[in-house]
Amino acid sequence: MLHIVHTMLNGLFDYAGLFPPSAEAMESAAANYASYLRGEWSFAAARLVVPTRRLAELATAAEGITIEKEWRLSALVGPEFESELCFIETFNDAQAGRFVVDTVEFKPADTGSIEAILGLAPEEITVYCETPVHREPSCLFSALRGSRGRAKLRMGGIEEGAFPKAADVAAFLKLAAASAVPFKATAGLHHPLRSRHPVTYEPDAPETWMYGFLNLVLASALIREGMEEDEACELLSETSIAAFSFEPDAIAWRDWTLGSAHLATTRATFLISIGSCSFREPLSGLATLGLL
Repeated sequence: MLHIVHTMLNGLFDYAGLFPPSAEAMESAAANYASYLRGEWSFAAARLVVPTRRLAELATAAEGITIEKEWRLSALVGPEFESELCFIETFNDAQAGRFVVDTVEFKPADTGSIEAILGLAPEEITVYCETPVHREPSCLFSALRGSRGRAKLRMGGIEEGAFPKAADVAAFLKLAAASAVPFKATAGLHHPLRSRHPVTYEPDAPETWMYGFLNLVLASALIREGMEEDEACELLSETSIAAFSFEPDAIAWRDWTLGSAHLATTRATFLISIGSCSFREPLSGLATLGLL
């Protein structure tokens, strides 16, 4: 594997197998995550995503699993986040050595709820706030600027209309970079390149254009290097692997070249992770392209 590919993938995927379209049972999701942490692609595995209300269920489901290293969890919290944060603190104390919730994901209603959750969450817990994707800077995004909060970018869903326009994604990336706000992406990123796929795993599911995680990672990195929104939009829409060239420590697209050092910085400080209900599907797609 090329070093540049390892840099891109290192800790990239939060496993969200409990959520659609996979919608695994808790026992299956826990067993899957344990196998990913032991498997050949373990370096690409980040956190297990679990709703706060199902944390106790996870602890029970994983009782028969040997946990050699504490599992890092990202917990989804809702409007009653104050009580949920208290529960998370109790859970972390009780499950020390097996599980630790060190990240929460939240869909704020307004700027006040962002300020409230950031004021209540312990310093050791990272807070991601799902930020609407549209052309104009939102007040919710503005509230994250200069805070310890991070943004969450939804890239798809189980309906055709859930996938944002490439121009809106490019605008989000530009705003995030200008605001120095790290983010995670979620949903619809099961494949390396932009391509058409069914929106669910059902036999009669409609197909739509889905974004590629390779496109998103490179666009995120290059927009920090000065790429303008219109060209980032074209990169997000790129469908051919032949448009990219790969060297041990660099990836090139058109006149842009991204080295390992800059990509590592992007991954550490800007695009932190990608939530996916499948861990194997995106990596298998990269292997099919001969890059893994």
